[in-house]
Amino acid sequence: MFSMLYGLVAVSIPPIIHLLSRKRFDIVDWAAMQFLQVSERTRRKVFLEELLLMLIRMLLIALLVLSLAALTTTFSMFGALGIQPSRDVVLVIDGSASMGYIHNGKSAQAAAQEQAKAILQQLQPGDHVGVVLARDVAKPLQPNLSVDSSAVGSLLENLPEPRGGVDWPGAIQESLQLLKTSKQSRREIIILTDTQRSGWSEDRALERWELLTQKIKAEGAKLPSLSVLNVAPDRPKEVTNWSLVPLRAGRNVAAVGREVRFRGMLQSHGPEGTPPGKIRILMDGRPAGEVSQLGQSGERGRLPFSFNLTFATAGSHLVTVQIADDPLAADNRQDFAMEVVNAVPILIIDGDSRPNQRQRTSDFMRDALAPMRDPAPAFVTQVVTSSQFTPEMLTRPLNADPATVPRVLILSDVPRLEPNQYQAVEAFLASGGGVLVTLGTRADAAFANERWYREGNGWLPAELVEPIGLANDLKQAVQLRPASLTHPALERFREPGPGSLLSAYFPRHWKLKLGEQSSAVPIAGFLDGDPLFVERSFGKGRVILSSIGLDNGWRTNLTDLMDYPRMMHELGFYLASGRSPATNLEPGRPIVFTPIQPEPPGPVSVKPPEGITRRLDVSEWPAIDEQTRDPGVYQLTTERGQIGYFVVQSDASESELTPLTDSDKERLAKPLPDLRFADSTETIFSTENLPPEEHDLWWILMLGVVVMMLSEIWFTRTIALRAASGGI
Repeated sequence: MFSMLYGLVAVSIPPIIHLLSRKRFDIVDWAAMQFLQVSERTRRKVFLEELLLMLIRMLLIALLVLSLAALTTTFSMFGALGIQPSRDVVLVIDGSASMGYIHNGKSAQAAAQEQAKAILQQLQPGDHVGVVLARDVAKPLQPNLSVDSSAVGSLLENLPEPRGGVDWPGAIQESLQLLKTSKQSRREIIILTDTQRSGWSEDRALERWELLTQKIKAEGAKLPSLSVLNVAPDRPKEVTNWSLVPLRAGRNVAAVGREVRFRGMLQSHGPEGTPPGKIRILMDGRPAGEVSQLGQSGERGRLPFSFNLTFATAGSHLVTVQIADDPLAADNRQDFAMEVVNAVPILIIDGDSRPNQRQRTSDFMRDALAPMRDPAPAFVTQVVTSSQFTPEMLTRPLNADPATVPRVLILSDVPRLEPNQYQAVEAFLASGGGVLVTLGTRADAAFANERWYREGNGWLPAELVEPIGLANDLKQAVQLRPASLTHPALERFREPGPGSLLSAYFPRHWKLKLGEQSSAVPIAGFLDGDPLFVERSFGKGRVILSSIGLDNGWRTNLTDLMDYPRMMHELGFYLASGRSPATNLEPGRPIVFTPIQPEPPGPVSVKPPEGITRRLDVSEWPAIDEQTRDPGVYQLTTERGQIGYFVVQSDASESELTPLTDSDKERLAKPLPDLRFADSTETIFSTENLPPEEHDLWWILMLGVVVMMLSEIWFTRTIALRAASGGI
């Protein structure tokens, strides 16, 4: 509105008109004129009256322009007169998980609701108010500011349960959007929170505060009065809280009837306390047992635990662990979504192209994955030679079941592939397939490096150097380094014992070389430092390169161990996960859903963690849902009743209830120098703590306009009457 001040140029209009209206007369001497000459005193009086009239007109225009410019003042006289300007207020309610903490029988959210209602009661008629719920994505609870405080109070009564983290700069941005249409000189943003430090003064948060203030300055605007009301001032600074760390499994795909190991952890926050008595396990919402034993306390008060589950039916399943409710219930539960299939289809390419061989080196892997005596194996396998392999085999079912299109390809000591064959492998990986490459006596290093590795640009994870070690020298055989087995598919093999993977010995293996800029990583290694397995991503898929043949070649005892079939199963399930959409997601990552059993595209219902179920109209699979900012479980259901579970992980920092410190507030003062902290509404509205109150001047200026108009009319009429009566 300050652009209206350019209208002050119009003040020059009256003198310009006065100058232009002056006429020049020819002076003619006439003897009788001497009796009509005006006295010098009268002439001076007329001049002053005309000057005063012109000044009144100029002042009239100036007052009119200033009243339209919406000027304000902080002059204390207005407050002494009891004149209070109307104001627009936005209440920002912290909706993050920490607001669910219960102290003295009341949650911080309940305290925030009470304080917000107290603020509403202090508003005057004509004041406008809005509410923003601060979460990972801030949400205004009404589209515009409202003068109906009772309606706003109803919104406060129905706040959703505290959940997830909080984006404070984003919440202030939403508040500014609500205030964008404000016409009031007094605008306030009041944040009601437990002052938990998360989301306030970390480096990333400070960068966002800086960007916000810079944006406001660039727009020529001013940040409204910004206050933080601590709704939990009596909460201890150090609070004991136990939370569950997100569950992990070595795979996202499992087979019906096969045991899956899950790993979790109890995390202690604050002073040491007694851990919860039991951890309940649920499958698809139904009880499935309890955690029998916790591990020893590790770093920073962490208590690891693990448990095994077996799934009886194919489909999407939800695994849940819960601890007994403590003062903060939001972090007492963790969920994990798992895809379960009847069997994982695997195509095995044997490098021995000779036909009609009774025994092949790939038989060990085939028998480990799908034993002939197992009536319901976890894997469906098909073995062909490299000469029999055609690209079409990677896109068609292995048997009559349409669900047996290969998800994993094993190249068992394959020396070479034709161009159309290795191009088909690349396409298979690009679409999310998993590939396991084993190296034995037939491996052709020169060919593999040139066509598959391609100086790190191909799909092979590492360069083949040469085989090292002597097959007959068992004394020099190397063993696995336990500390190297941290990969999700291999960490269960870190424990020594009879028949364990750690008891395997390897007299001879291929030496592998990783490129300096390569994204490949060793996921298991020997005691001499050489890798056993190297993994890299390619397209949407994964490739694992083994420096041995994973058979009984070179006199290894690997295939004699009980852990050998377990290891093959874990690798098979892990590689098969690439074809499955991610089901355990970070906030904001879209859900990609395709039913396990084929069915025509159609409407899909989405049940989010909170709120009403919504509908997705799907014209082709996969269905994609991008509304995944809220943490928790999302359940998708097709028209035929197939269910897909997806889990959006929560913000772990919400379990740490440490409040803002003085140093945190000092850091915040740099981008937000006028930010004020208070422990009560009385402190917020205290005039000692408020910045100087601004009062509107427009009504005073308009009163001046009226006075000047009346004065102008009176002067003009007086001069006109005098002229009509013959006076000068």
